[in-house]
Amino acid sequence: MLLLAREKGKKLWTRMFEGDVTFCKTDFWILMLIAALLGALWGLVHAPLTHGIHISCGNNNGNTFAEPECSDAE
Repeated sequence: MLLLAREKGKKLWTRMFEGDVTFCKTDFWILMLIAALLGALWGLVHAPLTHGIHISCGNNNGNTFAEPECSDAE
């Protein structure tokens, strides 16, 4: 199945890019912009999946301005 798909892909590739392939400047820049935006979107979607998802509001996170209470000092 995979070999058949690979063979069809190679035939399609050679048919599409046979001869000279030309792009207008605007078409080229639009394609590059789309590729960059899709890359950024892919990165934003997959970034939380690599670091684990953790949602919190930050209340009572251990930051205090008072001196720490140590029972070892006495």
